[in-house]
Amino acid sequence: MRSSRFDQPVPGAVGVFAPRPRRGADAFQLVRRLPAGVLPAIRAAVPTLPDSAAVRICAEVPAFAGPGHERLHRLVRDATAVALDGFVRTAAGELGPRRHVEEHFRGLGRAEVAAGCGGQRVLAAIQVASDAVWQSIQTMVAREELPGAVVADLGVAVSRYLAHLSTQVQHGMAEQRRMTGDARTQLVLALLQESTTIDADEVAALASAAGWRTPQRVVVAMTRLPGALPQRVAGLPPEALTWADGDRMVVLSDEARLSEVTAALLRLGPTTQVVQSWSVSLLQARHAYRWARRAFALIRGGVVSAEERVVRCDRYRMKLWLAADPALADDISQELLEPLRGLTPRRRLVLAETLQGWLETDESAPALARRLGVHANTVRGHLRVLEERFGEQLHDPQERTALILALEAALPRWRAALAGR
Repeated sequence: MRSSRFDQPVPGAVGVFAPRPRRGADAFQLVRRLPAGVLPAIRAAVPTLPDSAAVRICAEVPAFAGPGHERLHRLVRDATAVALDGFVRTAAGELGPRRHVEEHFRGLGRAEVAAGCGGQRVLAAIQVASDAVWQSIQTMVAREELPGAVVADLGVAVSRYLAHLSTQVQHGMAEQRRMTGDARTQLVLALLQESTTIDADEVAALASAAGWRTPQRVVVAMTRLPGALPQRVAGLPPEALTWADGDRMVVLSDEARLSEVTAALLRLGPTTQVVQSWSVSLLQARHAYRWARRAFALIRGGVVSAEERVVRCDRYRMKLWLAADPALADDISQELLEPLRGLTPRRRLVLAETLQGWLETDESAPALARRLGVHANTVRGHLRVLEERFGEQLHDPQERTALILALEAALPRWRAALAGR
């Protein structure tokens, strides 16, 4: 019986060519067992395959279609070329290509997740490329008149090889998700940790590693749950950062997504309460987290009704403030004393001291003047300015109380600033 050129194993291949692969043989072992005679035919098809596969992928995978995707087109061509080069070199008996090919396709998976894509477009592209490869194989089989056993083994090797590439993409996606998950955990801890300072560069680096687009303003929403906290909460925006703090689930989110976050947390149970902070800048998130924790303390203490399913911290700022929170006092005093903004530091201090004395004593101008050590007409002038700037705030009992507290917080700072301390 005459020997066929397709019956000889590739030099350096593992074992002797067998018509059927051994059970358990992996994709690269199967490729190395292909007969040497099939290599010229494969090599002849290689030069045109990357471009033809890229054309088909860009036509058939919607994510790659249309103009403006030149980078994706190059990515497709490069990936196809790497896969084909690895196949040919492995079939020629080389052991080195495996690592390069696997790392390239794992890199594709990592890049897809890092770019915020699910990875499905790369897997779809591999499927379309597989169809292009099979078309080339059919053409090659007809042209070369390959024996049936060779065709069968070539088909198994190609099929396993392409499946292996898809698996590598999925491994890369899983690796990136783990890395991203770790980075997100580190990010939320960096943002919520109690410290006097926060490293903006560290936050930026962690946000980049986590693939997290940093919002300008954020809110903290928090709930307490009995038992184990869920690993995932259905309906949360994908960019929301979550953290389990004991029996509390903490969510840090863009202020624009607060309603979605709240709705998702409320669905966790019929008696679930959600505490919402007001919005703060990103680097002030730890303060919002502290206010949310203290709001839960107010609920436990009966200061805030346990019947409220959504507790908005901004409705209880005075009560939170009375819990002696300097950052909160700062925030509220700046808001309440906004009418004094824009004045020179000395003018602001003089008017603020007049306002404090008048609110606390409700004395006449002469009596207040004696207390402040100035002329009565000076006090009258100050009170007119304050009336113009604050208006009805000066006559509403609740607003008057709030202003007294705001002045108590602000005046020491303003005096120290004016004294250069």
